[in-house]
Amino acid sequence: RRHTRSLCDWSSDVCSSDLAWDGEFSTIVQLDGTSVLQIDRVQATLKSDQESIVVQILEPISLANQTSQIGQAPAPLSVKLIGDMGRIQRRAQLFAGLNPGVSVDGRCSLDLGGAIDAKHVEVSAIDWVAEPFQLTSGTTSLQESKMVGKFQGRFDSQDFARLQVDNLLVRADSFAIQAQDQAVDRNGTRKGQAAYRIDPSRMMASLMSDPNQPASSTPIRITGDVTGQMEWTLDPKNIQWHLVNQARELRASQPVLQRNPNQLVSTGGGNPGENVLWEEPQVVMTVDGSYRFADGELQLPQVLVQTEWLAYGGATQLQKQGDATVIQTRGSLTYDAAGVSQRIRAYTGGTFVAAGQKTQPLDITWVSAPNRKWTEALTAKSSIGWDSANFIGIDIGGAEIPLVIENGQFVSRAEIPVSQGVLRWSLDGDLASEPMVIRQGQQRVIENVAITRQMCQGWLKYVTPLLADVTSVQGNLSLDIDRAEIYPTDSIRQTVVGQLHVHGANVGPGPLADQILMLVNQIRNLRRGAGATDAGGQPTSWLQLPEQNIGFAVDRGRD
Repeated sequence: RRHTRSLCDWSSDVCSSDLAWDGEFSTIVQLDGTSVLQIDRVQATLKSDQESIVVQILEPISLANQTSQIGQAPAPLSVKLIGDMGRIQRRAQLFAGLNPGVSVDGRCSLDLGGAIDAKHVEVSAIDWVAEPFQLTSGTTSLQESKMVGKFQGRFDSQDFARLQVDNLLVRADSFAIQAQDQAVDRNGTRKGQAAYRIDPSRMMASLMSDPNQPASSTPIRITGDVTGQMEWTLDPKNIQWHLVNQARELRASQPVLQRNPNQLVSTGGGNPGENVLWEEPQVVMTVDGSYRFADGELQLPQVLVQTEWLAYGGATQLQKQGDATVIQTRGSLTYDAAGVSQRIRAYTGGTFVAAGQKTQPLDITWVSAPNRKWTEALTAKSSIGWDSANFIGIDIGGAEIPLVIENGQFVSRAEIPVSQGVLRWSLDGDLASEPMVIRQGQQRVIENVAITRQMCQGWLKYVTPLLADVTSVQGNLSLDIDRAEIYPTDSIRQTVVGQLHVHGANVGPGPLADQILMLVNQIRNLRRGAGATDAGGQPTSWLQLPEQNIGFAVDRGRD
């Protein structure tokens, strides 16, 4: 019988006013008087301008008494659905009276295969294509141009607990995942495993936030290849898992929106239009964990992270304390100080070089709080050390520097005897600010330290050009910082203001010193009656610099 009816007669919230369905239904049945003994065949079709569903049952279904059904296999069932996932979800929510808290959108084509009899429905295979696909939760959504999925296994409407997933495969532009899962007993215990692959760059492009929310000043781009495997055991009380994650060629960078013509240090090789924040050729992470459903307690008794220059081992737990969520991590870091100095080169400009193998404790606590950024709820304690180091041309022996974060505020204080003098600093950073900033207050950071050739080849030549690239130098200096603001993710905004105090120096040959000495020799020769060009060979004398104070300022990357 053919029947046409507008679904909008049922609910204006479910469909638009122009959505009408055209339906066809045909069946062959065996009757005993007015009783249906068997359905031999069913074919049903519902179509609209944008959606369609076709159901086919091509083998008999017995509706007689239970004895006559013994030994009869369920009839094969096929369903083909084409439609808008958003509309389908809204109809399902209307009839079921449930709101899952997430919404899906996009056009979907689905083929379902299974079996049916008078008592139950089994699903053994599902193939679907969503193009495009969008999953939204709150203000965040995942958008993919295309998603393809396949399910092979067994779903029984009479026995949900015996769900069996022989193969679940989902592929999209930014990720792919394959999983298996099955029940192992009648107590609700299940075991499964999965493998996945993620393209971080495409995943970040797929994840979108509410455009009405404030965005960071400059977006961070992450590239690389991430793969992983996971095994789990699930029962009615908790879930336990073992996860191994591998990442290769990870790279975090930001586009350079404004090139600083006075920038003295390159912050990364490769593309001149980007600022490289971090690079890792390989990272391996292993996590063993459990989650208890009754109280939401999360335990990670073993978390291991391994890179070329760092290894971390520790444990983490998450607990509910009233309305607050508390996360605590305790562990230790073993690292190569040379690797640390290389990784932070983008922020130090190569002015810090260290060596030595160190192991340091790491304690992190995070307590959720309403109306606060996650960084504002962060507290961490650790330290960084080395066997030997060189900072802005100053040789430093072994040291241990405490690092503290209190409610999102970074603090580091140090005072180290070096090169006949003292090196000290007092750093404060606001991790919650946009962009993040680290400040050095007014302080004498270098006191009576010996001047070295390395200083003259680096930062000192920009403050005192006379000392640029000299071959020999003797003397001492001090450095007062009046104000310094360092932006790790925005090199254009660096600001440093202070005073350099040179406590007298003897300067050997160098480009500018040579020219001055040459000029002095020429004037001296003229006064003696010798030719102006008779300079007596290359200058070998030393310039003597009296004590002097030199002010300097770099404001937003410009001196």
